[in-house]
Amino acid sequence: MSVDVTTSSGNTIDVSVSGSNTVSLTQSLTSISVSTPAVSTITVTEKGPKGDTGATGATGATGATGATGATATAGDGIDIADGEVSTDLKSNGGLVIESTELAVDLGASSITGTLAVGDGGTGATSLTDNAILTGTGSSAITAEANAAYNGNDLTLTSSTSDKPVLTLKNTNTTITSGAELKFLKDAADISAGETLGSIGWYGDNDAGTPETIQYAKIVTRADDIADGAEAGRLYLQVANYDGALTNGVFIDGDTDADDEVDVTIGAGAASVTTIAGTLTMGSTAAMTNAGQLSVAAQPNITTMTGFLGGTANALITDDGDGTVTSEANATYANDSLQLSSSVTQKPTLELINSNTDAEPPYLMFQKTANGTNNDGLGIIKFRGDDDGGNITDFAKIEGKIEAAADGSEEGELNITVNARGNIRNGFRAQGNGTDIVDTDIGYGTTSKTTVAGVLQIDGNAIYDDDTALCIQFDSSGNTEIKNKFKADTREFNVPGTSDGDHAAGDVVFFGSTEGMTAGKIYYYTSGGAWAEANAGADATATGLLAIALGSSSNNDGMLLRGMVTPSAPAGSDDEGKKVYLRATDGAVTTTAPSSSGNFVRIVGYMLHASNDAIYFCPDNTYVEIA
Repeated sequence: MSVDVTTSSGNTIDVSVSGSNTVSLTQSLTSISVSTPAVSTITVTEKGPKGDTGATGATGATGATGATGATATAGDGIDIADGEVSTDLKSNGGLVIESTELAVDLGASSITGTLAVGDGGTGATSLTDNAILTGTGSSAITAEANAAYNGNDLTLTSSTSDKPVLTLKNTNTTITSGAELKFLKDAADISAGETLGSIGWYGDNDAGTPETIQYAKIVTRADDIADGAEAGRLYLQVANYDGALTNGVFIDGDTDADDEVDVTIGAGAASVTTIAGTLTMGSTAAMTNAGQLSVAAQPNITTMTGFLGGTANALITDDGDGTVTSEANATYANDSLQLSSSVTQKPTLELINSNTDAEPPYLMFQKTANGTNNDGLGIIKFRGDDDGGNITDFAKIEGKIEAAADGSEEGELNITVNARGNIRNGFRAQGNGTDIVDTDIGYGTTSKTTVAGVLQIDGNAIYDDDTALCIQFDSSGNTEIKNKFKADTREFNVPGTSDGDHAAGDVVFFGSTEGMTAGKIYYYTSGGAWAEANAGADATATGLLAIALGSSSNNDGMLLRGMVTPSAPAGSDDEGKKVYLRATDGAVTTTAPSSSGNFVRIVGYMLHASNDAIYFCPDNTYVEIA
């Protein structure tokens, strides 16, 4: 239903609708529409003109209180005060405000938790002081308790037999080179005689409180650093009876001659140098080349940017408090491990074994490629600057494959030094068959090999450099000198006090005479035997005379001339007195025979006033008393 209403200007229309109906007014306010139901009551009243504005009405009553709003509560790490929200940060916990923004400080001292390796961390909560770090895949970095580096010293420790082992592994197939243990002294002011490096062997003694003792050492020095004339010295030392280190082998390249290396073996006049096999000698002070003996007076860590800094390729060590240090003096790059130090006698490489068995730690050089003859296996080099600032090799120790045949392998060890710019062998040991090791000592025919003490040869011959036999020994201790023997001086000592004692002289071993008396004088008979001499007859006084050195002429020998103690010489023992054959079987006297028919023959001279020693030298002339 709709109703059209028209009003005069300024009037209003009141519309009341009963029931649940809808009333709509048109925009012109002249038409009213009422929706269902169809029956409705509409009252339209036209009012008069609008009156004047009335006075302001009284203030209305206060409205009802609104509903309570939701309360904001601060959680962990959040503070609300006076309507302001702020963060509650742990002191040195790692979260900081930088330029109004929240940031992470990785250097904070109270950060908790562990940063995994895959996220650029270590995966560990603490690391051992100075320990070397190793990685295993994505697992946490391990601080090796038995491998430490403190900035100067790299220490490997093990309680396992034959451990620790330092292996320099070379897989290159070049036969002329191998891995190298390099000692470099790179000081700017190196001087002659400067020590370039050493290898020491230490162990405990049996004191009540065991003491660490150095039992052996290899040390090398730059003895001559003149540019173009560099020469090195190498010392192999062991602790002798009082624990002091003493040279056992001294290899000297400072001989003032090119291609010459001198070697001194042993220490002390009572020392013994044993050579197993044949000793081959060149031209030395002991033997000429002609054979004449001449006696003269971390893998799986790809980046740690922001965590470490410092030297490239540096080893990482733990300072013991979780701090990791990039060691500037310990680097590994291009397959080379380098330790550097400006401290005297540093750096050192220590292999420490605490196992109680007799097995030591060892330094291993291994080349894994299929071996061929003359392959180099490993080198220890001793290097330093000469006085021109040139890095120079002064000495080295090298191991090689002499023979690579399976089942017949033989090795070679060379100790070399710099001899005026050339590296020359001072010592070479080479396998040459089952249980045979050939050894060369020294270099050059004018080099000198000094043996301090006793030279003991377990073989039975000495050859010269032309393989000519010079000296031969037998199982009884007898020595045979081949060809010529030349001695500048023969030193004869005074013998002892027992009959037949002799210090030196000419001795023969023939006559097949037994039951002789040591110290008695004998003559050589026409039957080829020995009988007691007597000044009373021509046959027993004027022939070949000798003093028995024992009971058997062939085994103990007969002294033809030399220093000896005869059996009970008669007369006074004044030094220098003439000694005569006595008219008593096998006896001598300082009083010339005077009886008719006796033969006066001088057989020597008295050497000592109390021990009866004489110089036995029978005169070829004699006088018969009428």
